Amino acid sequence: MCGGGGENESKAANLRELKNLYHIGGSLKIKNLQRGGIEDAVEAQLKNKKRLLCLELNFCVNYEDDSLIEVLEPSLDLERLCIYNYGGIILPNWMMALTRLQHLNLIGCVNLEVLPPLGRLPNLESLMLYESQVRRLDDEFVGIEEVENAKINEGEIARVTAFPKLKTLRIASLSKLEEWDGIERRVGEEDATTTSIFIHYATTS
Repeated sequence: MCGGGGENESKAANLRELKNLYHIGGSLKIKNLQRGGIEDAVEAQLKNKKRLLCLELNFCVNYEDDSLIEVLEPSLDLERLCIYNYGGIILPNWMMALTRLQHLNLIGCVNLEVLPPLGRLPNLESLMLYESQVRRLDDEFVGIEEVENAKINEGEIARVTAFPKLKTLRIASLSKLEEWDGIERRVGEEDATTTSIFIHYATTS
C-alpha cells in the first residue's frame, strides 16, 4: 500500500482507501510514507482495525516530521510492529499503549535519539534496534525510573520486572551508543532483583 505523495501512487492503493475496511486483518504493509500524507493517514483510521495484528510502516528516508506517525496509531490489539526509515527524533506517543505487542523492530530510524520505557511493555518478546542515534539504554529505557524515585525504606528491595517476557534483544549499528545500564537495581543492602535477557550484538561490514 502506498502512503501517498510518490510517483507510483496511482499504481497502488492509497491510505484513504482503508477507511471503510473495518474487518481487515492479519498483516498490513504501508510504504512510501512521506510529507503530505497526513490527511490520508487520518482517513485510514488504523486504530479501528481491531483484527490487524501485524503492521509495517516504511517511511521515505530522512522524513523527519513526526505528525504523520502519530496519526498512524494502530489498534491496541497489535502484536507485531516494524518501523523502517522513520526520520523522527522520538517515537510516537501511542507506542506504550500497545500492551499486547510481542515483536518490535525499529530499523533504519537514523535520527532516533530517545526511546520510551519499552521495558514496561508487558508482552514484548523480541526487540530489534538497528541503525539509530540512541546513546543510552538506561533506567528510562527499561522503565524503572519511577520506582527508583519512589519512597523505599532502607533494606527493602525495589522489585522491578523490566521486559517481563523478553527473549531476544538485537542491537545492530547503534554507532552512538555509549551506555547500557539499569537492568538491575539495588536498594539498601539486599540483593537486587534482576532480569536476564539475551543480547545479540551485530555489526555491519
